[in-house]
Amino acid sequence: MSGDLTTLEALKRYLGREGSDEAGQTSDELLKQLISAASGQITRFASREFVASEDGEERAFAHDGGRFLDLAPYDLRSVDTITVTRDGSSTVLEAGQFGLRPLPAPDGVHQWIQLADDPGESEITIKGAWGFEQVPADVANWTHLTVAEWLRGGVYAYTQDLEAAALYSSRSLPRIVETGIEDTYRQPVVT
Repeated sequence: MSGDLTTLEALKRYLGREGSDEAGQTSDELLKQLISAASGQITRFASREFVASEDGEERAFAHDGGRFLDLAPYDLRSVDTITVTRDGSSTVLEAGQFGLRPLPAPDGVHQWIQLADDPGESEITIKGAWGFEQVPADVANWTHLTVAEWLRGGVYAYTQDLEAAALYSSRSLPRIVETGIEDTYRQPVVT
């Protein structure tokens, strides 16, 4: 799926289940479902956008005022235009009227924008390239680890029946995955 942080083939390699399904093996459909579920949990927990979207996509943000605009849960690779709309009037910002932050962008993406002037309460629309260029290897690995843990019964009661993969724990991600995300990717609060 488009928001998945790994592929079925990579997961099967990680699990040591390369090749076709055999009797008693996990079905590909269940593995795909678990990849999507793990990808969603990791993305939400990190409040990051690990998968690239189409270039030139527009996203609108309600801005309460101030010189910083937090882009969470999105990550911005590059900007085409930034438009500020206030009281029915729109202004396209020039390059010197905003800065992409953090600088340097350690992951190749920016998490907030610093504005030269406070536009007050407004809507800010950004057209650009969003998400990481490629899913980071550690994030893909955490997805594998999460699915493996779920298959062992850490969160999902595993059966061959696709409908029987049911949540029975309040913890969605293994603690080691949460710790890795918090230490490496969890987005800081911008004020």
